[in-house]
Amino acid sequence: MDQYDDETLQLEAVAVAASTAVDLVLLLVETTQYDRTPSVNRREHRNANLRWLYDESDIICHNMLRMNKACLISFCDRLRGKGLRASKHLDVEEQVAIFLLIVGHNTRFKHARASTMRSLETISKYFHVILKFVLRLGKDLIKHATPDLSLANRNNHHAWANTYFKDYAGAVDGTFIPATVPLEDQPRYRTKKRDIK
Repeated sequence: MDQYDDETLQLEAVAVAASTAVDLVLLLVETTQYDRTPSVNRREHRNANLRWLYDESDIICHNMLRMNKACLISFCDRLRGKGLRASKHLDVEEQVAIFLLIVGHNTRFKHARASTMRSLETISKYFHVILKFVLRLGKDLIKHATPDLSLANRNNHHAWANTYFKDYAGAVDGTFIPATVPLEDQPRYRTKKRDIK
């Protein structure tokens, strides 16, 4: 064998090795690639979830959104009256549902993202949009205390409340708002479980 044959054999060996290496790399890439098609059609899933919330029963709607269907419809209509409009991708009911899910369950945006299949950006955007409109509603719904209003809302069930909260209009009868009590007065307000109420 001459030198020409040795070089040819070496080149053939290198070519076979390179071809084998390329085949192995292609096989490895082919086996590790993921199917890029979504396993769940997000739009269908979101619509089914919303139908489940609105149409299934008042109990499910109340458990998830903390209000029944009639109240939700009324609330959405009031927000529409204040200028809230459906966006290109979300109707008013879904925007309100996102807001109520977060506020009603004291959850984070990530939880709402998982249950509504929306991005964190979308969740955050529409949470703040609805919050802005709810604050606008507050001007209509929250009444400032007047002598007539405070007399009409006197607490007949808890006479002691009338002495301490004489000129205050309560949000809901029996609702107590947490407050800081001075150290010297704390023993008077402790319950059996050692909580201050």
